[in-house]
Amino acid sequence: MDVTSAGPPGRCAAPGCDRYFIDTGRRAPQRYCSARCGTRVRVAAHRDRGR
Repeated sequence: MDVTSAGPPGRCAAPGCDRYFIDTGRRAPQRYCSARCGTRVRVAAHRDRGR
């Protein structure tokens, strides 16, 4: 990974997560520090829609 071409560090958008990440993707901006955080948020949203 080339840190010089990476964007500024971002903070994970998952509630309760205090982690930061370096977005190195070329597509949509990264929102979560890991796939685990992203999945946790999507599952919670899915459960809320079903109630």
